[in-house]
Amino acid sequence: MRKNPGFAAALLIMALVGLLGVVCWAQDGQALVAVYPSGQTFASIQGAIDAANAYDTIVICEGTYHENLVIGQPLTLIGLDEVLVIPVDGALPTILIEDTHDVTIRSIGIEDSDVGIKISQSSVTIADCHFEAASAGVEFIGFDSVAARIEGCAFRGDMSGIKSIGEGSLDIAHCEFKGIGYGAFLMGTTFVTIYDCLFDLCVSGVGMAGTVSATLIKNRIENPVLYGIQAVGVPFDVPYGSLTLVSNTIRNSAQWGISFCNIAAPFKLTFEGVVKGFDNAILGRNGYGPLCPTDYEWPDGLFSEVERF
Repeated sequence: MRKNPGFAAALLIMALVGLLGVVCWAQDGQALVAVYPSGQTFASIQGAIDAANAYDTIVICEGTYHENLVIGQPLTLIGLDEVLVIPVDGALPTILIEDTHDVTIRSIGIEDSDVGIKISQSSVTIADCHFEAASAGVEFIGFDSVAARIEGCAFRGDMSGIKSIGEGSLDIAHCEFKGIGYGAFLMGTTFVTIYDCLFDLCVSGVGMAGTVSATLIKNRIENPVLYGIQAVGVPFDVPYGSLTLVSNTIRNSAQWGISFCNIAAPFKLTFEGVVKGFDNAILGRNGYGPLCPTDYEWPDGLFSEVERF
């Protein structure tokens, strides 16, 4: 019989969570953090991180934790029920992950922060978390071969849900961005995939520099204050990336549905990357129009429907 390491890992986590549940109840509401496989318990998340060995699992009982966390080795952090982390120093990232790999953050809320999670030269998975942050829920700064995946997360705040800078690869899936500046703000030469996400009432759903290579599949961008998708040129002599669009829907942009132009009239093309894809729709009333520039030669089949006004 062939072994399934993923299934075995899932069973192990279920067993650890079940065991910790007994400990959580025994503490009569006191916040508690446990490290496995050692079974040590701590009153703070950072205390558990500092005591853990590489590839340990840290399970966090329900509660509010006032901490700034730093992770520098492979670890898994899992929150039980309602786990909320609020930074002591709001000028610092609530969680800083730097110079490591194989880090997983699951089921944790972060509020009242400038940057929720900062990923610096690390490979990380973030799943089922929620963020309320001023500058960025997640900031990804990558070089060379680092990779991050953000899945099933909810973003609220002021400026950006997710911001990427530098190189590496970034996958974003099944996330919700609501009432913020940029849902995703992408710079550098990152390779980005965004799949099955909702961007609602953002200033712009996705904003990207022309050097980024981005693939957007089956996303909904509803009621953006400015643009559904904005791709702009850069004032440097560097290669442009590509933009691939498949089965996305953009509805009711206050300015443009998709813009490759500068931000003020007269509107002129600035993005010079390759555009490809199929089955996209721009619907509803888009204030300036669905597409900028209006005379751009969009690839055949890129749109299944475009409502002009």
